[in-house]
Amino acid sequence: GRNDWVSTLPLENNSFFYPSVSSSFVLSEAVNMPDFINFARVRASYARVSNADLGSNYAHIPTYRSGISWQNNNSLRFPGSLISPDLEPETSTSYETGIDFTFLDGSIGIDFTYFLSRETNNLVNVPISVTSGFSSRLQNANTFEKRGFEVILRGVPVETRNFVWDFIINMGRSVTYIDEID
Repeated sequence: GRNDWVSTLPLENNSFFYPSVSSSFVLSEAVNMPDFINFARVRASYARVSNADLGSNYAHIPTYRSGISWQNNNSLRFPGSLISPDLEPETSTSYETGIDFTFLDGSIGIDFTYFLSRETNNLVNVPISVTSGFSSRLQNANTFEKRGFEVILRGVPVETRNFVWDFIINMGRSVTYIDEID
């Protein structure tokens, strides 16, 4: 587990905790497997990470910024975006599970992984009516979900004393969905 305190978020939301845990269980050590299975394992993990990078230490405070310089006269401008006083860190929560098998004295192996990742509290400039004097508002918005899998096939079709031919074939797919949109 980890806890961060940052100066880029409002004081009431500037501390956030994100844990992770993973575990695996070697089935082939606990259960009698057929002779052609040398190794069998199942695994699962959970992790949460957060981010509070707004670009600068005081980006959550609406302040004047440097404007244009004309004839050696500097100017200031107020940003065209409001900033929500309730900003929270962007957070990604991930789940992963998988199986790993090795067959025929290690000459063939297969590893399958399924994952799901949910991204919440994304920092987004949401458009607002320009009649307010601003064009957008920085706030936590939108939730994305990514799902996918990966399959790895390993093999050693030829192995002699002086030569080894091995291969790894990797295939995966991931798709990101918009779960909520502001």
